[in-house]
Amino acid sequence: MNKIEDLVPLLLDTLNNNKDFTMPVKGTSMLPFINEKNLVTLTKPNNIKKNDIVFYKRNNGQYVLHRIYQIKKDYFVLMGDNQTFKEEPIYLDQIIAKVKSIKKKNKIHYLKGFKYKLYLFFWHNRLIRKIFFPITRRFFND
Repeated sequence: MNKIEDLVPLLLDTLNNNKDFTMPVKGTSMLPFINEKNLVTLTKPNNIKKNDIVFYKRNNGQYVLHRIYQIKKDYFVLMGDNQTFKEEPIYLDQIIAKVKSIKKKNKIHYLKGFKYKLYLFFWHNRLIRKIFFPITRRFFND
């Protein structure tokens, strides 16, 4: 598999040509929703809203795929689904792309619909997350 740093120029070129870009996922920060067996399709980061999943570059140069947790006046607060800490500030110019769909087991899932909204409601409810997070973390990180 290519290093993400090698894919970013191709990603940017593809997005600049108004096309979507599909790439593999690495890491566990978006479990249980996204895992390393999945592919994500990225599109231009237009009309970013709460709960969107974005691909961005941290100040330290690391590329990350996380969810928009909050939108502040001048920046975004992001957090991985498998994390308990918020990352802020993330500025619009750090956001490279937005996830359009996820391919899981040869089926494409768009980030809309009843199941997705149900997942967001339960997983991002602070009380439910606090109760179930330790259990799912142990299960998915072993």
